Amino acid sequence: TRIDIQLLPDSKQVEEVVVVGYGVQKKESVVGAISTVDVANLKVSNAQLSTNLAGQLAGIVSMSRSGEPGKNSAADFYIRGVSSFQGSSSPLVLVDGIERDLDLVDTDDIASFSILKDASASAVYGVRGANGVILITTKKGMVGRPEVKVRAEFGVTQPTQMPEFVNSEQWAQMYNDASGTKRYTPEEIEMYRNGTDSDLYPNVNWIDELYRKMAYNQRVNASITGGGEVARYYISGSFYNESSIFRNAGNRYDYDSSINYNKFNFRANIDLNLTKTTVVNLNLANIYEKSFSPGAATGDIWGYTFMTSPNAFPKEYSDGTISAPSAATGFNPWNLLVHSGYREQFWNSAQSLVGITQDLNMVTEGLTANIKFS
Repeated sequence: TRIDIQLLPDSKQVEEVVVVGYGVQKKESVVGAISTVDVANLKVSNAQLSTNLAGQLAGIVSMSRSGEPGKNSAADFYIRGVSSFQGSSSPLVLVDGIERDLDLVDTDDIASFSILKDASASAVYGVRGANGVILITTKKGMVGRPEVKVRAEFGVTQPTQMPEFVNSEQWAQMYNDASGTKRYTPEEIEMYRNGTDSDLYPNVNWIDELYRKMAYNQRVNASITGGGEVARYYISGSFYNESSIFRNAGNRYDYDSSINYNKFNFRANIDLNLTKTTVVNLNLANIYEKSFSPGAATGDIWGYTFMTSPNAFPKEYSDGTISAPSAATGFNPWNLLVHSGYREQFWNSAQSLVGITQDLNMVTEGLTANIKFS
């Protein structure tokens, strides 16, 4: 089989303006290692911006240690690799010039995204820029009539690969072969095979019983921007929901034990011209997050799903009785998932920024002074 692959050039114009540590420059005059990310490439079906960085730029390492929806899926990311000495290896993240958590910014609110990689590009930040700097500028209002944008999307996520396990019949035969004994008689192995008594001779595929094939997410975003010569505004709001591949107990309880994550985002950026040379800007943002999950730790649920043999005990008995093995036998992973109660968590982050920009052209052409309070 012959596969021909042709790479298309992604050329950048030298006239392109990039954000640097002390303002903006034309790309042709930049001597440091500065990369810009197309914001459109960050708009994927995911709750955390840090996870979306994976594969966007050379030299950027992004590692997500969990596939759970929401905050637990946030990735660790590095610009210059992981340092061997003690201390943080995380880069400095500046949103509109103020240090913020990267995942507290909605991708739809981003106007520009720049990464300062080397020492010359991030020198203005001193030791805080030793691990690289990420500069994010949020959207601002534009002079003109109000412009309203609404975007809705629906996504599907699924594991790249799930483990496959043997059934009870195969497990019993392999146990006899490995131990060199007849621990399981042919009659018992036949009972596992035909499934006529699932209570005494269970044959449980724990992966299929606890996990679905896929999960779903939805996002709705709305924004309005506009203004005149004196005042300009950008206001946006969004809602994001993500489910998990965990199954639930159906109508047995008045709650869903499967993981569910909701995120509400609001932002308002206002620019006001006090005089011809003085501009005041007010940026307000709030992110509210809510997570619903099983009472047991998800790591324990996965661990016992992986370790429990298919013939250890039934998921539930045929009459609906809960299958609760002794502590010496191990925990029933189905009980950990649906019969251990639930955990409800909330997070809220409010941000504010007040800035004043004074044009000092009367002193030196091109000189401006900027004061920010957050």
